[in-house]
Amino acid sequence: MRVNLCPCMRLETGVKVIAIIDVVGSIYFIFSFSYEIVKLDELYKETNSVGIENSVLEIRTTVKSLRIFQILIFIIHVFLCLGLYWGVMKKNAEMCWAWIGFTSTTVLIAIIDLIFVVSKYTPMYFGYGYIETIIHILFQPYAIFVVSAFIGKLRQIWQQEVDTELVMRGSNPFPVRHGGDQGKPPAQSQTKIQFHPES
Repeated sequence: MRVNLCPCMRLETGVKVIAIIDVVGSIYFIFSFSYEIVKLDELYKETNSVGIENSVLEIRTTVKSLRIFQILIFIIHVFLCLGLYWGVMKKNAEMCWAWIGFTSTTVLIAIIDLIFVVSKYTPMYFGYGYIETIIHILFQPYAIFVVSAFIGKLRQIWQQEVDTELVMRGSNPFPVRHGGDQGKPPAQSQTKIQFHPES
């Protein structure tokens, strides 16, 4: 029995909603990480007179590099989310698979970033958007399952269309004949050879 992953709406609508949520979330992360880079620079300037600028410089250099990389990742993700929405409308499984592959990568990067930064720099520095990052990590597996179910539905539709087309073309080498002889080869015509004696 197939589990309904979107009980409140059609599966196609659910995938569209996921695409919209992902676009909004990706744009949020882009601005959040950009703001974090600005605050890192301000934090480094403020600590020059305190004497701990070396530690802050290490944090700024490492985290800033991670954030720039993640900003580029989420910019690409925005376009793939738009491609997912277009793929639902056009029944294009390739765009859905592209979104699944790239989204899985963003989840892996988010997990590595969360473990690395929190374990290395807490409590000196915790950063921005980590609650949202945890939500992103927890939400995306469900979203991937929904999109995978949609791809499975497309595969069923395509198979039905292929079967229907084969039937319409009469692909059965032994077509249905009157009398219920379906699937039976036609009877061989027997030609009688008559010998005429030579006169």
